[in-house]
Amino acid sequence: MADVSELNSFDEFIRHWRDERGDRLAMREEDRFYTYAELEERTARVATALLARGLKKGDRIAWIGKNSDIYFTLFYGAARAGIVMVPVGWRLAPPEWAYIINDTKAKILFLGRGFESAPASMEGLLPLVEEVITDPEARALVDNTARAPFEPSTSDDAVLQL
Repeated sequence: MADVSELNSFDEFIRHWRDERGDRLAMREEDRFYTYAELEERTARVATALLARGLKKGDRIAWIGKNSDIYFTLFYGAARAGIVMVPVGWRLAPPEWAYIINDTKAKILFLGRGFESAPASMEGLLPLVEEVITDPEARALVDNTARAPFEPSTSDDAVLQL
């Protein structure tokens, strides 16, 4: 087994497992299966897409939804670029969602399946959010973004805010 004790960032971790076990299953949901090589590629595309939208290390993105393959793809991709994921509890009330999203200054709000109408319940409460992206739109974003070089996060960069 490979020594992973020297891996200090999500970028290092994902690249390591791509190199060690690229053809093995890393993640699956329903009929979607991703190898470590595919996960590395998809998360690099997420990093590219977020940076192309003007986000930089330390900026926040938020997620309202349940755990899913697209959530983890977004989280790992953001983490690779030092962009902070803010998962918002889907069981909270819409005013609580809005408070958390505003408090973290999230610039993009991603919505999981079944939460597409969430922004309507927070009408006028999200002045800082620049973009709202639904599950199908997030999947299309990953599929249609060409990978570009990016500066990876380091062990000193925040990647998750709970």
